[in-house]
Amino acid sequence: MDAFLGFLCIAAIVGLIWFIVRQVRSVTPEELAAHKAAKASRNGQPPPPALVTPPPPPSPRAYSADVVDRHGPPPPRGELYEAWSTRTRNVEVVGESYRRENLARLFRGHPLHGDRGLELAHGAVLSADPSNTYHGRAVAIFVSGLHVGYLSREDADPYFPHVSALGELGLSLVVDSRQWARIDHTGTIRARVSLRLPDANGIFPDNDVPAGIHLPVGSAIQVTKEDEHMEAITPWLDPAGGEVSLAATLHAITDIRPRSAVETVQVRVDGEAVGVLSKVSSDNLLPLVKHVHASGNVPVGRATLRGNALKADITLHVAKAQDVDPAWVTSVGPVVQPQPNLEHRPVRPEPEW
Repeated sequence: MDAFLGFLCIAAIVGLIWFIVRQVRSVTPEELAAHKAAKASRNGQPPPPALVTPPPPPSPRAYSADVVDRHGPPPPRGELYEAWSTRTRNVEVVGESYRRENLARLFRGHPLHGDRGLELAHGAVLSADPSNTYHGRAVAIFVSGLHVGYLSREDADPYFPHVSALGELGLSLVVDSRQWARIDHTGTIRARVSLRLPDANGIFPDNDVPAGIHLPVGSAIQVTKEDEHMEAITPWLDPAGGEVSLAATLHAITDIRPRSAVETVQVRVDGEAVGVLSKVSSDNLLPLVKHVHASGNVPVGRATLRGNALKADITLHVAKAQDVDPAWVTSVGPVVQPQPNLEHRPVRPEPEW
């Protein structure tokens, strides 16, 4: 019996506590502020400032979508500029899903309902977008004048200063690009854009680009006799042994050999000879070099240098004369019978018998 009475007492106490807890509720910040205001009014004091509850911050996904939808980057301007380095890597553009309207315009007139979709290969132009709220170093991508996306934050950071510098010079970086799109079963366009980006440090050459006409880019052509010009080459070598991009000028010369005189192409960097082309390579480039010289200009080509103080290799990236677009040839000037514009080395003296 005593145990039963003790159990009833404990149950009664627990029930009383539960009742009290149910009757007591927490005071909200608004009620607390109202209480303080009433107390201040009774004491003749000014009421405290009203409590302002800040709105919850938007999630990163919602924020970025809002910025992408409302922000328009500056379009590319000025002349198109190709990076000096020919070494590239594949990079995926981001944000295409927010620009379906522009991508639909890009693919207008093309069948997109197949499972494989359709791929285009228009060049893409990069434009710095420093006023982008989401990322102050953003780089926008334009294809055929249409904004189709951005470089990712990770990719944009190293390219932004170079793209901005080009913009200040009135130039816009153009790169190879592929655009793919298809329309799914819901009628929604699905698209992807990829770029072939050069190394960020290879957008400009390590030396100053000389005045002249830039030759079309082509396959690699090996320079020879670099070992005879190491004094001029060594200052341009990368101490870490990496590849260096250089602007080289090409000149038609007469190379005096033991039993003959051969017309060849000499390669110079900042006015200093760094090598010559072989006879086969010279024959492929001499018509191009002479055509530019005949117009009163100096042919300028892309070159890469790799090596050390013991041995260095220079490679040209210039199109062969027979592979150059006829429109480019005409733009340089009229094609005439080549006039000798050679820089002769001293004539080998006759032997004294």
